[in-house]
Amino acid sequence: MKRFFKKLGLFLLIATLVVGFLAGNVIFAEEKWPTRSISVICFSSAGGGTDTWNRAVAAEMQGILGVPITVTNMTGGRGGVAASYVWDHPHDGYLVLGASETLLLLPTNAAHPTTAKEWEFFIAAGAPGCICVRADSPYKTFQEFVDYAKSHPGDISISNSGMGKLWHMKAAMMDLYAGVKFKHIPYKGSHPAIVACVAGETNAVVASVGEVFSFVKAGKLRPLVMTEPESFLFKGYGKVPAITDFFPQLKQYLPLNQWLGYMLPADTPKYVLDKFASAFEEALKSDKIKNLANTRMEKIYGLTGAKAKEFALKMQSRLCWTQYRMGFSRVPPEKCGIPKPSEVK
Repeated sequence: MKRFFKKLGLFLLIATLVVGFLAGNVIFAEEKWPTRSISVICFSSAGGGTDTWNRAVAAEMQGILGVPITVTNMTGGRGGVAASYVWDHPHDGYLVLGASETLLLLPTNAAHPTTAKEWEFFIAAGAPGCICVRADSPYKTFQEFVDYAKSHPGDISISNSGMGKLWHMKAAMMDLYAGVKFKHIPYKGSHPAIVACVAGETNAVVASVGEVFSFVKAGKLRPLVMTEPESFLFKGYGKVPAITDFFPQLKQYLPLNQWLGYMLPADTPKYVLDKFASAFEEALKSDKIKNLANTRMEKIYGLTGAKAKEFALKMQSRLCWTQYRMGFSRVPPEKCGIPKPSEVK
């Protein structure tokens, strides 16, 4: 019997040491993350709002986390190429998805099967949208623009960041709900869409004020209307009217807000998510980020954790169901498990 208890005691001692060793290693691993460089895979093209904010915030976060953070643009598949790349690699925090509200449409665009429930969000900032024309355009006001479009259906072209994405949806609302027909030309991101308009490939462009501000400031573009239910004081230009001033019927579909930031798979270890969130929040407090937002007329949201998740879930419901009603969805939202806006708490 004594021999039994002696062996049992030895066993318990060894077990305790093993558990302690493993626990110590876990704590050690948690304290050490990150131990190597982090890669942000931006779903959109270089020069656009997502790319700009991904790079600016990453530059601040790398000083906080103590490791390099690189940003790589991986366009295609309505965001599905970048989302699949991040999702199919280990969920350890070393691969981050550079995101905007567009990626909330992944499941209904048949771009990637995941919904907002399966991701965690780090929402940095956003800006209202507008429709601009070249500075030498014959359309001095939005009313002149609309009048010509009504008398020449389909003649006026508007470039956008991609079919079925936020900016295309906002411009297409005029076709569907206001009886004004435009020719919508998609590009791989807002920046190439803006450049196309400046180059004369299209008559107008729809994008965020943050994405067009430098072109307006340089005298290459002129904002005609906000794709929002409120007017906007555009720095260096003046007051730009709301689209609902011309088409009040659009109030029931607006606003649909832009946001820019990052996404990580929801099953990423909690200590990684927490440390990433802490660095993200600290980065947004820097003078460089505040100046960026002020210069580009963007609003800093700074959402992480439960608040960011709630924001994303509500916006996914509204975006996907609006997209579906407009006829742009490849997959009905209910098949993706996305509730109607009235059902989201």
